[in-house]
Amino acid sequence: MKVDVHSATPHDSTCAKSVLFGLKEKFPRLIKILADSGYQGDLQRWFHIHTRGCLLTIIKSYDGTKGFKIQQWRWVIERSFAWLGNFRRLSKDYEITTSSAKAFIELAFTKIMMKNFSKSFT
Repeated sequence: MKVDVHSATPHDSTCAKSVLFGLKEKFPRLIKILADSGYQGDLQRWFHIHTRGCLLTIIKSYDGTKGFKIQQWRWVIERSFAWLGNFRRLSKDYEITTSSAKAFIELAFTKIMMKNFSKSFT
């Protein structure tokens, strides 16, 4: 849908507005976006106002549990990052500029989508 790459200095929630802005216009049927607990607070209100009713739903970890627990929907994001790790240029941080890293991520997901799309016709 949309990708952004930035340095490690700013927190993800401050850079999320640039990724989330304009998604409703591009994808009118968009109803909800899932995020982890790092994106709660002001970003949720901002997203709801700027998308005229879309929800930014926070997937929270289970309270009172110790150790690793599987979080609902988290596997979708983790699987996507695992797919990117299969591409040599994206397996490590080789890129000098953020724009080239963004371009290779977009190319990788294009290849992933085309491969999955072609499987549906065989």
